[in-house]
Amino acid sequence: MKLDDLLMVYDKEKQKFLSSFVGQNIKVNVVMAIIETQGSLYSP
Repeated sequence: MKLDDLLMVYDKEKQKFLSSFVGQNIKVNVVMAIIETQGSLYSP
């Protein structure tokens, strides 16, 4: 395995990790927003 191959694999893995991480963050933000809006709807 050459260094170029290693760098390509590393780059792909990094992108996969980052995209999954960003996806999780978006999910958490959406859930938090839903909880906040529901809380304000139900509060008197």
